[in-house]
Amino acid sequence: MKSCLHAAAAIAALSVASAARADSAPSDLQELVVVANRTPQPLDHVGQSVTVLDTAELKARQAVVVSDLLAATPGVAVSRNGGVGGVTALSIRGAETDQTVVVIDGVKMNDPSSPGGGYNFANLLAGDIARIEVLRGAQSTLWGGQAIGGVVNIVTAEPSSPAGGSAMVEAGSLATAYARAAVGGRTARIGWRLAGDYFTTDGVSAARSGTERDGFRSSGLSGRLEAEPVQGLRIDLRAVYAANRNDADGFPPPSFSLADTPEFGRTRTLAAYSGAQFDLAGGGFRNRIAFAWTDTYRRTFDPLQARTQVTFDAVGRNQRWEYQGGLDLPRGWLATFGAETEGSTLRTSAPDAFDPDPRPSRAKARIDGIYVQAIGDAAPGVTLTLGVRHDRHDTFGDHDTGQAA
Repeated sequence: MKSCLHAAAAIAALSVASAARADSAPSDLQELVVVANRTPQPLDHVGQSVTVLDTAELKARQAVVVSDLLAATPGVAVSRNGGVGGVTALSIRGAETDQTVVVIDGVKMNDPSSPGGGYNFANLLAGDIARIEVLRGAQSTLWGGQAIGGVVNIVTAEPSSPAGGSAMVEAGSLATAYARAAVGGRTARIGWRLAGDYFTTDGVSAARSGTERDGFRSSGLSGRLEAEPVQGLRIDLRAVYAANRNDADGFPPPSFSLADTPEFGRTRTLAAYSGAQFDLAGGGFRNRIAFAWTDTYRRTFDPLQARTQVTFDAVGRNQRWEYQGGLDLPRGWLATFGAETEGSTLRTSAPDAFDPDPRPSRAKARIDGIYVQAIGDAAPGVTLTLGVRHDRHDTFGDHDTGQAA
């Protein structure tokens, strides 16, 4: 599959019109969406089912955690174990919770060390998010085999003025407080933004008859730097970091039913992205090459456990190289094609009183893929989308996927 990647680059440096900005596409009075075709397209040209939560709607809803926003989205079901900070799973159109791809600023956030490589929405605050696109239904042709249920594409705010910033603080019951701030600027060649947030609450007890509140603390930081050193070449650097602590109720003996316990967990997540976009053929052939990396570290603790307080320890890492190209074809058609290689590793262990330092379990996997899709007007008022993908998994072999809309 390396040869496929080399061939793709040689063919002309394929590209990913990445978590591309809608304003980088030609102006259009209609709303543009990225998630359906990985390139900005007018909403009425998208054959798939998409819901867009833009900046105005996010501000109007005043939600703190993203899962509360998604719970009100058609076709999306959200389940949470207890109050804010409890394990939160999302299902689209009845698919399994690990069959949704979550993307933040072009970085796939799914945790390889979680069951099925799913994503825990408990730790994701609304923070500096400017836009959320929810794509429903099987979308594996462009987004890979895990996108059986759909895709959640999240884009943080971009700098829009030469210099500016914002800050907000609010508080409420249950000792809840939320603060966030952002600062950034843009010139003709450089744009940058730095944002941070902090949330705390005493929470509620997950146990039906419990009285001990299960609190939640979360702090996050995000940043981006965009540079255009020469006309037609753009460099993007982005990073998102979050650190969380959540209290939890357990199942103590002898009844082994949910009850108040002092157990708690800690999660740290770092996601980073670097990419270059360049245009050829007078802008008719657009390219992007990118590298994305995620590191998720999870630990749970039980202060009452003998010999060791750590009850679970997990690290999941994902490294992904991408190339995507967009080529304008005759009669207004657009071809999107790309190649990508993704490597995932995990390490988990479950210490207990009998074995406080067990040998950790380790695993790794690699998957390479190439894809191509064409979209255009087949007839007046009818837009046709056709795509095909080939994947090679180092354990499960070769598989092909197709899509029509």
